[in-house]
Amino acid sequence: MANFLRCHLTVMAMLDRAKQLGCLEDVSDEGGVWEKRDVPALVKEIGSWNQMIAALGGKLKDLTGNGPVQLESAIAQFPDFERLEAAGQDKLPPELQKLFGLMARVSVSRGEGLLL
Repeated sequence: MANFLRCHLTVMAMLDRAKQLGCLEDVSDEGGVWEKRDVPALVKEIGSWNQMIAALGGKLKDLTGNGPVQLESAIAQFPDFERLEAAGQDKLPPELQKLFGLMARVSVSRGEGLLL
């Protein structure tokens, strides 16, 4: 999280400087951090993203099983990965459930882990 936060704040500082120089008209920021400058809210948002990514990575790893293709993700190396994964279950878009179901059917029909 620290690296993402540092990168985000660095980009904001660059945009501030570009605005001072008169070469920046507008910034589009769906999270509203640019306008509000609310660093604790940004940290909370990053934590939420980490939870969702961990939940997705964990689900995909479960679906790939022990087949010839193994899923690897950087977030799985986080010391608190299992906590993030559990906390992120409710953050996964419901549309993914259909995809997960299809992936599980492919896995079962092959009698092994999911082949990608």
